[in-house]
Order: sequence, then C-alpha cells, then structure tokens
Amino acid sequence: LFAVFSLAAIITSFIGSTLSVIEEISEFLRGPNPGHVDLKEPNAGEKLPLYLVVLVPPLIASVVYPEGFLSAIETSGGYGDPFLFGLLPVV
Repeated sequence: LFAVFSLAAIITSFIGSTLSVIEEISEFLRGPNPGHVDLKEPNAGEKLPLYLVVLVPPLIASVVYPEGFLSAIETSGGYGDPFLFGLLPVV
C-alpha cells in the first residue's frame, strides 16, 4: 500500500508540473494579451512540440547523468538550508 501511495504521489506531481510548464510556455509563445481577449486554445497536435520541449531535456539529462538529481539535492541542501534556516530568520 505504501508503494502504491508513493507512486501515485510521484505520478500526480509529475503530471501537474508538466501541464503547468506546458501552459506557461504556451502563454509565453502567444505573446502579450493587453485586452484580455480570449485566444484560441491550441489543440493536441499543436501542443506536441510543447510536450517535447518540456519532457525531452530532462529525459536526456537523466540518461546522460543519472546521479545528477541526488547531486543537485545535496548541493541545494548544503547551501539552501543554512541560508533558509540560518541567515534568513536573522534578516
């Protein structure tokens, strides 16, 4: 049961972050909308390049350097935690 819950948490987090980044890139590429006019939503075929832009670079990075995630977590913990819990409360 624990493995199912963990996998569901990871999958839903991955889906949510992927969809939000795709939406953000889509809005950026459409340009500014000063009149707040409803623009046409891209269909699934038009979103395929966005999915590729969002999903392929992390896939390549994880295949080329599999230990990269743990290295990034260690670095952020080594520098981020002292800043967050040591310096920031003083300010």
